[in-house]
Amino acid sequence: MGYGGGNVASSVTGVFGYDTVYIQGLTITNQEFGLTITEPSGNFYYSPFDGILGLAYPGLSVGGATTVMQGILQENLLNQPIFSVYLGRYDVHIQSGEVVFGGVNSNLYTGQINWAPLSNDLYWQVALQEFSINGQATGWCSNGCEAIVDTGTTQLNIPEPYMQQLLPYLGIQQTQNGGYNVNCNNLQSMPTLSFTINGVSFPLPPSAYIIQ
Repeated sequence: MGYGGGNVASSVTGVFGYDTVYIQGLTITNQEFGLTITEPSGNFYYSPFDGILGLAYPGLSVGGATTVMQGILQENLLNQPIFSVYLGRYDVHIQSGEVVFGGVNSNLYTGQINWAPLSNDLYWQVALQEFSINGQATGWCSNGCEAIVDTGTTQLNIPEPYMQQLLPYLGIQQTQNGGYNVNCNNLQSMPTLSFTINGVSFPLPPSAYIIQ
């Protein structure tokens, strides 16, 4: 099976097994999952976690294995067939995140939740109607764009042609090793990037897309 992580792809080999999975008060019996035997790269060896809980659609499951979410639904363990994710912050202080199965923790957000239909029931993929810089539409998505909401990817990834067009707005240049160095003293003057999904604009300030 293969995994993608930013600019690095990893492959492992293994077998399928079955066990009882406990998530807080939920108990999923005979849950199928993969056990790795070989991990050729050091990505997993040096990672601070022991496994990956896939929450994409069943079509992305290796070998057609039953996903944990499928197992939960098959055993009627949830009041609603949904899950929600709250991402904590990791900057000046560490704030833990949270995954809620069967609902939403209303204490973790303000305002309303904006829903968007999926354009593909494989990943959590949605249509991106517009990409704006400081409130000005770029028109880059005039012929249609697709975006994947992925909690397993720490970077904000965009196609290379768009990246080259975006760099002048950010006032940064690509380094020889493929990275992008930013003077953190310039954060206040850098633009807000906005993604329009299902008619709603989601703004990202520089503090959200620059790693300090």
